[in-house]
Amino acid sequence: MGLDVVELLMNVEEAFDILLGDDEASEVRTAGDLHRLVVAKLRQRDADPCLSARLFHRIRDEIIARLGVPRSAVRPSTRLESLIPRGHRRAIWRAVAPEGQLPPPALDYPRWLRRALFGLLVATPLVAVASVFCLGIPWPTVPIAALVISLAWAAGCLVLAILTQPLAVCLPNGCESVADMVRRMAPRGYGAAKSPPAPWTEDEVWSRLQAVIASTLQVDPARVTKDADIVRDLGAG
Repeated sequence: MGLDVVELLMNVEEAFDILLGDDEASEVRTAGDLHRLVVAKLRQRDADPCLSARLFHRIRDEIIARLGVPRSAVRPSTRLESLIPRGHRRAIWRAVAPEGQLPPPALDYPRWLRRALFGLLVATPLVAVASVFCLGIPWPTVPIAALVISLAWAAGCLVLAILTQPLAVCLPNGCESVADMVRRMAPRGYGAAKSPPAPWTEDEVWSRLQAVIASTLQVDPARVTKDADIVRDLGAG
């Protein structure tokens, strides 16, 4: 498959918001073959607006819009660690959930910070006991003083956890690829993740496809007929 054909298929995917598998694309020879494949993909999408597919499209669109990466770079198997820089993750995580719905699985703290916060929380009773003895609090008031100190320390840990929220940029467990993110989000009630697009007619598909082929391969639209061979007749390399 030449570079021109690869670019053409990518532009078709973008124009119709569909994904073309490598096996499917390898069987395309003529513009008519490509037209039939696109029509089939659109009908499949319209007949079964799969929630997972709609979630994938929403995630992909947000990543493309915010990071400017090519559409071909965002596939279900793409690793999130290399795809989304840490500085952009919190914004993308907030954006992929429609307003009023649950967010994706929460981003995690770095391991060192998670351990530090846990250690501070576990140290609460030790801090309370040490403070009581260091301050020389009379024995009758020790229980009350220990309780007050414990609550103050726990509140401080909570405030610290809130203040360090911007540092929570690590991917949650089991969320390594775009497909993992979709699977984690799907059971959480994302019924309105993306409204199904209006159905295309075959004539509308052909008209749009004809323009995409002509623009990509830089040929006269009149040459783009359904019988035209994409490589031999239209010059795709």
